[in-house]
Amino acid sequence: MRTDDVRNWLGLYVFVLTVAIGGYLLVAPQIILPLESNDRVASVEIVVPFLLGQVALVFKFYSDSRHRKTGLVDIPAWVVKAPPVAVTILLLVEFALMGVGGVYQATWTPAPDAFRGVLTFSVAVLNGSMVYVLGRYFETRDKAGGNAS
Repeated sequence: MRTDDVRNWLGLYVFVLTVAIGGYLLVAPQIILPLESNDRVASVEIVVPFLLGQVALVFKFYSDSRHRKTGLVDIPAWVVKAPPVAVTILLLVEFALMGVGGVYQATWTPAPDAFRGVLTFSVAVLNGSMVYVLGRYFETRDKAGGNAS
């Protein structure tokens, strides 16, 4: 992938994921997200700060007028896309299980602790795989030429 493709894809991904997960955790009705209020808050506290940090990094980069002069090497598309796509699939499966299980009040509905575990695992996967790529491809330089991010 070209450098600009990496930035555009990851930037849009972290923004959409943050809004979608944060919004779902905060506004989904009890029947499709059968979690108590304190479990919802705990889930938001697990995933949203990490994602908001990534969103801030992306917006900081794009707000810097010198952001196109980094000279970074292109990287394979799978390095950029595989971790976030895999995490998205995992979260969609978990949300679907929660929603269907909640509607039918099924005994196999994931427990709140299991749900928080999936969120924590998802953040860990994104942290381990995306933080370097995001940090490297969205870094900005200060006026003295040093690294500011």
